[in-house]
Amino acid sequence: MKLKIMIRSALFVTGLLLALLALNGCIPVAEPFFVTTTPDSGHPPFAVTVAAFPVDPDKDGSTYTFGATGEASVQSTDSSYQTVIHEWPWKCTVTWNNGDSVAVATAHVALNNVGPTINRPLIDGKSDLWYGVPLERNSIDCRYHEETPLWPGYVPVVTGIKDPDGDSWTLTAISVQCDLLDDPDTLFMPPYRPGVFHADGMDNAVIWYPTYISPNRAIGIGSEWREEKKYKEGNKVYCGNYGYECTKEHTSVTGNKPRAGGNWQKYWASIGGKWDLGLPYPPYPETGYPFDPCLDNNVTFMPSQVATITITAEDQFGASATKSFDIPIGAAGCSK
Repeated sequence: MKLKIMIRSALFVTGLLLALLALNGCIPVAEPFFVTTTPDSGHPPFAVTVAAFPVDPDKDGSTYTFGATGEASVQSTDSSYQTVIHEWPWKCTVTWNNGDSVAVATAHVALNNVGPTINRPLIDGKSDLWYGVPLERNSIDCRYHEETPLWPGYVPVVTGIKDPDGDSWTLTAISVQCDLLDDPDTLFMPPYRPGVFHADGMDNAVIWYPTYISPNRAIGIGSEWREEKKYKEGNKVYCGNYGYECTKEHTSVTGNKPRAGGNWQKYWASIGGKWDLGLPYPPYPETGYPFDPCLDNNVTFMPSQVATITITAEDQFGASATKSFDIPIGAAGCSK
């Protein structure tokens, strides 16, 4: 008798739980529920069809709710849904409900995307100029430019950056390194705004004075400490935001890095504590940058050399590309 009561109680509880689940639409379907997309990859904007399987779309009372990124949810008795993907990342959550059971699955697609195409930049607004003169002010313009053909068969000069998919893009990094200098040339973006590459009213552009490296005004030298470099007594460097003077000739390694290496004090003396390096000083006035008319801008004699301009750009969907270009630089200063 007690066993019968226990069985009846268990059945009652089970039935109650199933009823509650049914009321809340939580009874799972007996067979797997999944969704597919056709095509399964593409580049926005592109059309896609989302189809739900294997629930019978013709069953009375069955509905499908499609919730796609960037769109309001759509409820339908049709198990497939057509839309156009404009945003990325993208997904579509599909919910099936027949009044008794609920099933949920999410559709995804792969992104077909390549980074921007980077052509050599436009120097000082002249497509035929590919040469640098020490301390001469130049703009490096990374915007896309294509010459108008001058005659039939003429191959126009193409400069700057263009995305092959037509996506918007952003200049994320640019540097110029001269072969005969340890540090890269200092680039300016007037009027200065943090993190914005622009110059003279042009987006994605910078100002360049070939071979010019801004001195660190705090310690009177523009050289940053580097590993595997030979230092002589009296040389001054900065490492982090601190200044140091070399007290013993040596070749730098990790172990003698100022304030970091275990024996750095054998080779370096701190020269004043923490320094605020701030913005670089241009050789001539640039809007938004500090300027010192007494700053010595003379460039020591250097023979003609080659500089490497390295550019990195990223498109709106996160694909990036980097490319470098060698540009000849004329001799600097006067030989003694």
